[in-house]
Amino acid sequence: MNKTTTNESSSAQRTIDSCYEFVEKHPELARHEEREQVLAEQGIDVPPSHFNCTDMGNAERLAATHGATLRYCQAWGSWMCWDGKRWFRDRTGVAARKAKATVRAIYNEASQLNDGAIRRGLAKHALRSEAQGRIVALLELAKTDARIAILPEEFDGPDTRYLLNVLNGTIDLRTGECRRHSPRDFITKLAPVTFDPAAESHRWEEFLARIVPDAEVRRFLQRYVGSALSGDTGDQCFALLHGTGANGKTTFVEALLGLLGDYGHQPSFESFLEATGRSDRRGGPRADLLALRGVRFVAAVEAGPGRWLDETVIKQLTGGDTITVRGLYEAMQTSFTTEAKICLVANHRPEIRGGDEAIWRRVLEVPFLVTIPNAERDPRLKARLCEPAELSGILNWGIAGCREWIAADTNRLRPPAAVMAATRRYQSDQDRFRPFLDEHCVLQADGWVSSRELRAVYETWCRQSDENPMSAREMAERLQSVGATKDRRGRGAAMARGWRGIALASHGVKGNGDSRDAGDAILSQPSLGSPPRGRLSEMGVSGVNASPPGTEPH
Repeated sequence: MNKTTTNESSSAQRTIDSCYEFVEKHPELARHEEREQVLAEQGIDVPPSHFNCTDMGNAERLAATHGATLRYCQAWGSWMCWDGKRWFRDRTGVAARKAKATVRAIYNEASQLNDGAIRRGLAKHALRSEAQGRIVALLELAKTDARIAILPEEFDGPDTRYLLNVLNGTIDLRTGECRRHSPRDFITKLAPVTFDPAAESHRWEEFLARIVPDAEVRRFLQRYVGSALSGDTGDQCFALLHGTGANGKTTFVEALLGLLGDYGHQPSFESFLEATGRSDRRGGPRADLLALRGVRFVAAVEAGPGRWLDETVIKQLTGGDTITVRGLYEAMQTSFTTEAKICLVANHRPEIRGGDEAIWRRVLEVPFLVTIPNAERDPRLKARLCEPAELSGILNWGIAGCREWIAADTNRLRPPAAVMAATRRYQSDQDRFRPFLDEHCVLQADGWVSSRELRAVYETWCRQSDENPMSAREMAERLQSVGATKDRRGRGAAMARGWRGIALASHGVKGNGDSRDAGDAILSQPSLGSPPRGRLSEMGVSGVNASPPGTEPH
């Protein structure tokens, strides 16, 4: 045996010895799979057992050597690789390089054999395996190896919802402790910040005190951001940071996006608004929503005035529902459970059609009332907030908010009075049906009005008020929200559908059979000139959800 072969043999033997030495120090690693994973974490190649001199044998060699740090996801059509901190999609040929290294390692495998004929045969197999076709076959067969194949849902799964991956470890948000990175967590995200339990965030807290003078609102924001460090969406709500420009709200969310890295995402505000014109997105590709998979903090900045919130999308994203979408040019759909806390930043609040609790219990408007004078504006503030030491302090600020949020069994976010008052004003401003009810209807237990007549009066009012009438379904939901119930009167041809518990404010006014004439006649009565919002408001019916969002888990 020449000097080169002797050196290779010695190197291979040293590798084997180091493997056995490590395993002897850790007798708890009795299972073969666990030994492979821990050895790989230590950077020690796993010595192969006997493998056939075939493409399948080479695939088994790859799985035995790199199975702890290499996966193939058939649904994504992608190799997934471990970089020591997180799993990532292979876009640079990492899997192919591991396959080449596996083939080259066959020479070391041969050097360990005592039988010369078998050793020469294995060396010839190693040489043949260097051909491109053999490496391609190796990778193709390895894709279906049980140690390599993986499903999409195994990455960033439910067990990781209270884990936050940072540069120097993985933080358990329930305890505040940071442990070593592990490929067995199957985490694909990384926040580009170092956990330092002693770090402070003086500049961040001074910034918050300047833009949000109310201490209770600042504490609420700390809990909200803390909850966004986790993947728990049980609060079922979203925050709307609202105020005129130059008040720091955009800098606030941009600093948090810098803190969270892969866990944060800034889509277009259009993702949360109803499509305009012919751009109907129902059933079409939604790459914008697919990008939210595994994301925990979503911030969209600024919508133009007069745009409508896409309530269906908001309900899905805030409800912890399973979302099924497909990307652009993709035939297969992807399903995932949302983990994101949504933060919409706007000078103009988006319009909300629905008046029901299903949408309004999700809304939390955070008022930003301070305008920073030109002389105080610091164009370098965002960069300063994103300095490594400051980010470590902001991380501790967020973890403290998360621990406080976790500690509360119910009403974990505890929106303060200022947030609830702003949300009620928002709902009141958006309720275009309320003026009609207040001006032209009364609630009374024995009240009754036909659906046809009520609709006619409502549509006439809309024409006179230059309002777009809501659909019959939306109108029915609003009537039910104020206590009216569907009812029928009469039988046969004389049967009329209507509403019990509500009546028109004018009595004795009948049309000539034309519903539009009936509406015009009723609205022309002098008795309808009552003060706006008088009748129902006096009865204590405001239509505003009094309980804070996020108090009832579903």
